[in-house]
Amino acid sequence: MLIFFASVFIYALIFGYLDNSVRLASAMTGMEINENWRSALEFLKRNGDQNTLVATWWDPGHIIAGYTGLKVHADGAHCSWQSCIPYNHDIRIQDMGRILTTSNETEAYEILKKYTYLTEEQCKKVKEEFPFFNESICNIKIKKIYFIASQDLIFKYYWPYYFASCLREYYPNNQKCYEKEFIEEYFYKEKKAEGNVYNLFVLDTEKVKIEGNEIKLLVYFTNTQQGRLEISVVNRNGTLISYFANKYAIEKTAYYDLNTRELKVDVAKCEKPISIYGALGDCFEGMLYIDESYRIAFLMDKNVANSLFTKMFFFNGKDLKLFKLVFNNPEVKIFEVNFE
Repeated sequence: MLIFFASVFIYALIFGYLDNSVRLASAMTGMEINENWRSALEFLKRNGDQNTLVATWWDPGHIIAGYTGLKVHADGAHCSWQSCIPYNHDIRIQDMGRILTTSNETEAYEILKKYTYLTEEQCKKVKEEFPFFNESICNIKIKKIYFIASQDLIFKYYWPYYFASCLREYYPNNQKCYEKEFIEEYFYKEKKAEGNVYNLFVLDTEKVKIEGNEIKLLVYFTNTQQGRLEISVVNRNGTLISYFANKYAIEKTAYYDLNTRELKVDVAKCEKPISIYGALGDCFEGMLYIDESYRIAFLMDKNVANSLFTKMFFFNGKDLKLFKLVFNNPEVKIFEVNFE
């Protein structure tokens, strides 16, 4: 009996799967999910099978596995270097951070691909460390990954960007970022990791002026570390141009057309880029995204604006080739990544 339970536990560590006892423990904590998440989980449950892996930031991993019975990329269990084969939590969290924050779709695909099988070397290690395992463990092949981009990640984005710091800095020669000693040096001793965020602006509805189907003026206010910041959006011959401090143009303005409700992106002429908190120039390289409700907007620097998560959540995967949108509601977007 002990061997059986040990087998289930190690299998969970290898492919992030949770057995019934862990699901029960999760249920006893009283975690709740809303209707948007419930419908997303039902989709996964209906369409996934034993050859499916679900990937997203690790926070909802226990819920996903417990509700759907599917394997997950990460579940919040901080397993050690000795107990997690083939990849421990330190590696998985870096990988997921990089997937969410890179602008390179192919790179994200290749990172996910390594979670679809065990190499001969990894299989050998499993057999040496856990001799009670059946040979079939080495024949497991993930054929499909469902990747989740969810609304909560907007406000957690600092952490994926933070944990992707090493892989981002040393790309493409970043294999040392997976070494225990280098991770400890980089993150804990040198403290080189840096985060980034989506800056949220609340629309001052009293200053919205709309004539017919044309947006004439939108003004946003917020408090930043540098003091009060004003952003305005004006119509210049049919093109929306955003400015902050009433002076510096923002390179891109994304908004929903008032007539067609289609998402558009207008581009400003950007000859001399500046940093929003740095050197002066005439244009901020980034994007102002105005929500369809016209009540909030997000200001993104160029790295955040071009990230895979932005493309997935804010643009529903438009122009992505390897990630196919298969489920969509206001809070949860699910993409299918096929490895067959």
